[in-house]
Amino acid sequence: MSLLPCVADHLSKAARTTVGGEADAFGRSAFNRYYYAAFLSTRELLSMIERSWSGVPHSNIPALLESDLRATLNK
Repeated sequence: MSLLPCVADHLSKAARTTVGGEADAFGRSAFNRYYYAAFLSTRELLSMIERSWSGVPHSNIPALLESDLRATLNK
């Protein structure tokens, strides 16, 4: 089971309880942590499908999902 929903819930609750000028910075930081965790989980799953995808940078994931993964699944 993935920890992403638990992490996202915790970060969301923590961001709502942060006050003052730090709330915005914390919110951005929480989003960044969640985004990176989602990226790592996605890349891990992709590497299970195709070994060569194990080192794909996050900026290439959308294109890989839309083209390479689709082509692989269609085969």
